[in-house]
Amino acid sequence: MSLGKRIADARKTAGLTQAQLADRLSVVQSAVSAWEKSANEPTLETLRQIAFETNSSVVWLTLGIKTPERQGMDCIPIHSSAAISHSHKGDRENQPVICFPSHWLRGLTDALPKDLAVLRANDFSFEEVSFSGAFVLIDLRVKKVGSPGIYAINHPASDEIRIAWCQRRLKTGKLFIFNNNPRLVIAEDDIDDTDISIVGKAIWGGRRL
Repeated sequence: MSLGKRIADARKTAGLTQAQLADRLSVVQSAVSAWEKSANEPTLETLRQIAFETNSSVVWLTLGIKTPERQGMDCIPIHSSAAISHSHKGDRENQPVICFPSHWLRGLTDALPKDLAVLRANDFSFEEVSFSGAFVLIDLRVKKVGSPGIYAINHPASDEIRIAWCQRRLKTGKLFIFNNNPRLVIAEDDIDDTDISIVGKAIWGGRRL
């Protein structure tokens, strides 16, 4: 089965029309049609989004392997921006996942798969880093802002988990939160730790963070 046929199969299994999938991916319907006819191929990031929207696996879409978690892969659950929690094993098995080569993941972090989650970034942008809806790997063990970096936070201004740059002011010990995406500006200073909840720290979003 070709890549195009697997994309079509995943879409149909998810009960989506080409137009509905195109809308979720923010592309035109003709792009989906071209992928399914193998006239063109989506980027790896688009494949990740297709996998998310169709509750399928990136590895299955690209390679046709249906059980990558048994072939040297760690499958990390994809969570909505509304909530992230440590799921029971049974719940995790029913969640959409992104699978990473185990040896690559071990080189990136010492966290176990159960301590990681994948979150779709909400158009986060900071200097040269821009995700614009990409998937971000989160280390759920980090519950406090230590070194400056990109964190997943529960922010009082939103019901969703946000991805933002956080750092601690040396003089006051309070937090500075920043996201310079012009469509989604978060820039606040002198934030107390009790004002937000740290969900985890971003460690990968297409590259090491």
